[in-house]
Amino acid sequence: AASDVYKRQMLYWGEFAGLTASDATPTFSQGVDLSSSVPSRLNSVSHALWPNFFITGTVKGGTTSMYRHLRGHPEVFLPAFKEPHYFARIQPKPEQRHLIEHISEEHAYLHLYENAGDFPAIGDASTSNLWYPEAPARIHDVAPDARIIILFRDPVSRAHSHYLMDFREGLVDLPFSVELLQGDFAQSEKGWGVSRLYVDLGLYHDQVQRYLQIFGEDQVLVLQFDDLVNAPEQTLKRVAAHLHIDPAPFQDCLLYTSPSPRD
Repeated sequence: AASDVYKRQMLYWGEFAGLTASDATPTFSQGVDLSSSVPSRLNSVSHALWPNFFITGTVKGGTTSMYRHLRGHPEVFLPAFKEPHYFARIQPKPEQRHLIEHISEEHAYLHLYENAGDFPAIGDASTSNLWYPEAPARIHDVAPDARIIILFRDPVSRAHSHYLMDFREGLVDLPFSVELLQGDFAQSEKGWGVSRLYVDLGLYHDQVQRYLQIFGEDQVLVLQFDDLVNAPEQTLKRVAAHLHIDPAPFQDCLLYTSPSPRD
């Protein structure tokens, strides 16, 4: 059961970094108010073409591989800009803004989908949509029937892979350690381009529950990183069924590509 998975993930962190469930409440940067309503400009939904499915995360959880598989499917439209972060409304620190491309204006976001009209499945693959608590409601406001795909991964493995990516990019020069994780987790301000989120992104329970509560279980498909690595054909069949698209093109794609997501 999903709840058992969440409990195991918390136990991993408890053993690895001395964290408990009470530590899992983040403080968001830029004054995000969990009780605030969806921005009024989203409430007047026009006939604009919005995505009807979302690959919401987690970071280093196989989303890039999923994005590539789906982008190669003839019934699927995904823009070349994988992560516009539009619904998360990320606000990186000034010194980080050049590192994290994002779209904040509605017209610019919808411009990504101007040529998507002939595709039955139209997607967004912004991983930030899983962690930012207001993103599910914003998505629901414009696409209440959207299909959601959530990928998550053992949180310690996820954090280590995330750290290696940051190390390669020169964003961190400290060794991967309990002290590094605890220091990042203790930051008072958190977010994309604000903190590293090594621990925070692996606290899945509330992130997943927000989507289940807003969209319902029928619209949310929860997958594990290992599913995509060890059983890609079966996993992509589940994705095809969830999106109501033909699974056959995935079989052709798997003949010519590695089944392992980028780590």
